[in-house]
Amino acid sequence: MRLSPRQQKWVIPPLTLFLRSLGKTWRVRKQGFPCPGPEPQFIDAFNHGHMALFISIYRDTRGVAMISEHRDGQIIAEVVRRFGGTAARGSTTRGGARAFLNMIKNYGHLGWIVTPDGPRGPRGSVQEGIIKMAAEAGRAIRPHGYAVATAKRLRSWDEFTIPYPFTRVVEFVGDPLHVPPQLDRPTRRELAKDLERRLAEASAQAERALSAWLRRPLPVRGEEHDTSSS
Repeated sequence: MRLSPRQQKWVIPPLTLFLRSLGKTWRVRKQGFPCPGPEPQFIDAFNHGHMALFISIYRDTRGVAMISEHRDGQIIAEVVRRFGGTAARGSTTRGGARAFLNMIKNYGHLGWIVTPDGPRGPRGSVQEGIIKMAAEAGRAIRPHGYAVATAKRLRSWDEFTIPYPFTRVVEFVGDPLHVPPQLDRPTRRELAKDLERRLAEASAQAERALSAWLRRPLPVRGEEHDTSSS
């Protein structure tokens, strides 16, 4: 849904309060590679639909997120700022080079946050832009995966996930992907596919951990029911 700037002005404060309050109710377990929050030697990567999870879990930690220049990206950018982060506007499809230069020039001391399947997907795909960023900045990429016991998944291309209050959430962080500084295009493409696999595996690991936590098999996607967690 596209909102006018005037509508966005009224929506952003209550949306931020809602997400902040909601995130405080979740029971979260973090597994895998250590991640206290965004760090300057890493680019933290996760699927676009998990944005609410990441910013809520790491609320009030400093980091700079690359956010789409599309009009609705303004809402996400403002929420990120109100959660203590910074937004650099751009994406793999528009304004990415300008956003990257801004991050290099002004935010080299902060951790970077990128959703490599945004802003238009397909969901879970990885564009080569994040590989170029990692190579030029000399940063490794940490892949994040999430599993949620009960949540509302929007009917959008990214299946944007909003966990229910008091539900259980597992975050799994995979081993960092180290990117060499000099890359030809076939190597960039290969590393993008590697990161895509790592993100999928991080999500699978999170699902397995959540299943063990709940002590029951998780429902197959498409057969989930909106029920309160125990």
